[in-house]
Amino acid sequence: MDGSLIVVDSPHDAATTHERIAGEITAAGNTIFADLDQAALARGAGLDLRPTYVVMFGNPRAGTPLMTASSLAAYELPLKLLIWSENDRTHVAYRPPSLMASEYGLAEQAKRLAVMDAAIAGIIERALSG
Repeated sequence: MDGSLIVVDSPHDAATTHERIAGEITAAGNTIFADLDQAALARGAGLDLRPTYVVMFGNPRAGTPLMTASSLAAYELPLKLLIWSENDRTHVAYRPPSLMASEYGLAEQAKRLAVMDAAIAGIIERALSG
């Protein structure tokens, strides 16, 4: 990996991790815009894939100012979390929104992006604890 993704190990299986994360996303006041079970989609095509989920979520009040400041920010939004199991371990990966500051000329949005970083980390921490 190139270091732009943060990967966190989960003590739960992929389905439980996915369910807990989805619950924390909505409890935090966000909207889940898409929730992909990529293993199920693979099975539908006659293929096998380890348990793999991608959850796309956000809050238009947080993301719209970023897209207003730079249209390219829409490429990163909504935010995404990847949950997958591999070698009997479950992982959660995400790209910190703060990386958009330098990539899309959003330095003036650094505070908003830092809040988004903390929100994602909090969602994952709450979902994986217990």
